[in-house]
Amino acid sequence: MKKIESHILSDLNALKTADKKTLHALWADCFGNKEKPASRDLIMRYIAWHVQEKACGGLPARTRTKLNRLISGKVKAPIKKHELPSKTILKREWNGQTYIVYVHDKKRLEYNGREYTSLTTIAKEITGSHWSGPLFFGLRKDKRNK
Repeated sequence: MKKIESHILSDLNALKTADKKTLHALWADCFGNKEKPASRDLIMRYIAWHVQEKACGGLPARTRTKLNRLISGKVKAPIKKHELPSKTILKREWNGQTYIVYVHDKKRLEYNGREYTSLTTIAKEITGSHWSGPLFFGLRKDKRNK
């Protein structure tokens, strides 16, 4: 992380006591005609971010590219941790037998004709001992074996 020079820190501190006219002038310098937030606090935060970005550099190019691809819809945001789309079918072979779980929605799973709300509960029923459901069904890797 680059060291912020003392004149930049004093500029940032000056924002706290700047009057409305000064803040609006600084906004115009930083962002041109872009619409200002209604809140004084947000105006100060945007200006402070802009000052720091100019002094220290902005986001890395790789991060900007990822954000732009997400915004443009070229890639989908990742599915939340272990959240499976409905109609997903999970198959797991365990001790020579194949087990199948149907995902109806994020809180409704079906195994062996019964409904469940947790993969962990299903894994415990299959194995007879406590397992992480996502680990048992191969949705995540075991970090201990790295």
